[in-house]
Amino acid sequence: MLHNNDDSEYQERSTSNARGDDVATVDQQGRITLPRTVRDALNLEAGSVVSFEITRDGVRLRRRISRADLEKWVGCLSTSDDLPDVDTIMDDLREA
Repeated sequence: MLHNNDDSEYQERSTSNARGDDVATVDQQGRITLPRTVRDALNLEAGSVVSFEITRDGVRLRRRISRADLEKWVGCLSTSDDLPDVDTIMDDLREA
C-alpha cells in the first residue's frame, strides 16, 4: 500500500545508489516508499493496487489493472466478431 503520511518516522527514504538504481529502506512496520521514478513509470497513485511476484532473480512489481479500469474503455474501439471479450483480455493480461 502506498502511504501518504506526514509522520516524521515515515518520511520518504528512497534514493539512488552508486549504480543509479532506485533504492528504499524498509521501516519497522515492514513498509517502503516506492521511489517516484517507479511510481511514475507504473502510473501509480494513492490507492493503486500492485502485485508482487517472487522470482529467482528478485521480485517483480506490477500495477494491477481492475476490471473497472478496462470496462470504462468498452465501446471506444470498433468491434467485430474477431475481438476477444473482456474476460479473455483479463486472462491474457494476468498471464503476461
